[in-house]
Amino acid sequence: MPKLPIKVQNTLKRMKKEHEHYVEVKIIHGLYCVFESRGVYDKALKRTKKVTHYLGRILGNGTFVEAKHRKQTSLPAPTPMATEQQARSLDEYDKRILTALSMNARATYAFIGNLVGLPKNTVYSRVKRLEKVYRIRYTAEIDIEKLGYLKFLILVKFFAKVPSNEEIRNGLLGYSRVQFAVSLTGGDYDLLIYVLSESNTDVNILSREILSNSVFIEYPAEWHTMPFYETNNFVPPRDEFIATFGEVFERRKGIFEEGLTEKRKTVLRREFAVLNELNRDGKTEFADIDKKYGFDRGRAQYSYYKLLQSKLLVRTTLSLESLPLKYIGLFFVKVVSTKEFLPTRQAFLEKLIEDTGRPTNKYSLVGDIGSPYGAIMFLPVYEEEDIDRIKKELLEINGIETDVAIATGIAVGRMVYRRFDNTYSIQTRILTDTYGIKTEQQADYLG
Repeated sequence: MPKLPIKVQNTLKRMKKEHEHYVEVKIIHGLYCVFESRGVYDKALKRTKKVTHYLGRILGNGTFVEAKHRKQTSLPAPTPMATEQQARSLDEYDKRILTALSMNARATYAFIGNLVGLPKNTVYSRVKRLEKVYRIRYTAEIDIEKLGYLKFLILVKFFAKVPSNEEIRNGLLGYSRVQFAVSLTGGDYDLLIYVLSESNTDVNILSREILSNSVFIEYPAEWHTMPFYETNNFVPPRDEFIATFGEVFERRKGIFEEGLTEKRKTVLRREFAVLNELNRDGKTEFADIDKKYGFDRGRAQYSYYKLLQSKLLVRTTLSLESLPLKYIGLFFVKVVSTKEFLPTRQAFLEKLIEDTGRPTNKYSLVGDIGSPYGAIMFLPVYEEEDIDRIKKELLEINGIETDVAIATGIAVGRMVYRRFDNTYSIQTRILTDTYGIKTEQQADYLG
């Protein structure tokens, strides 16, 4: 490791004396990040394993900036936690099963068995084990744009003091159109907010309301709003947002077609109810939905198939809620020379959808941004070397500049971790249509 500046060394020495466990500095993207390490005996593995805890960072002048350990609403829970050994022990059948459930969470065990080449009972036992190890949550992937919403990112750089995670949470939870917010360190921004809005004018009004509310008005900052287009994976809508669908429908009765009859309006309300319940639990029984909302028997199931037909419901899917992640890394990629970028664009797309053999896709979320033109990639970091590996990959792509940040906590919403079949991805379609790359045949997950 490069020699630390004298002032950083002095602060580190003081901290080592003050802490009971081992304290070390790791240089991550030019930042002097401080970690506390200790040995914990794992009964399952029958050995002692190293557990690290991020304390904060030391500035070049020796000042220690304590990490704001925020309540994480969608990062993996510490208990129960899938171990690295469990993550590595996945065989090809487990991976295929996770992919099948990611593509259609309501697929039967018999159907999955035919898909992956295992007996139904074997699939059942494997699914139950995977559910336990990864604390699987089943949910719905909804095409929000079909409801007339646009997607935006609000990126915030605070000038001095940064609000705590609790303050950020309090400042955002009241806005149903805020679906996701994550605090950052190490990059150009301190906070990323994902919002849904009906127009450019509407998002500007929403941004002004947020930055001037009673929480954020106390923190001088730069606020930037830009369009965001998901190209791999998705941000699940909050229940609070889906609850507003009925109000939106009454205000904009032409979402699907003009001149809706009263009967058609009733069906749409059932569809919203089904979306709401599937967003909470992608495997909920249709009979239970009928009973909860007082529908005639079979109406929820009928609405489910209508939603799939209209593609408002893209699919039922899953999220692995318990993973042996270190943290989430965010890569902000800005195209500064289209002329230089285009010859290496194919390699860039191929790397985005590369299968790393882990329980999840390589990136948990990828999206294009329009100002500046580029992309943002959310990387689940399993090992410290993952960040450097991606940085090296991006160095091979011409015409871009990259900024890297680390997510220090999710304040609002949740992130989906799954094994999406990338033969269905936008990237694969571009590689096939634009570059003539032959890809493997798509599996049929609906039957």
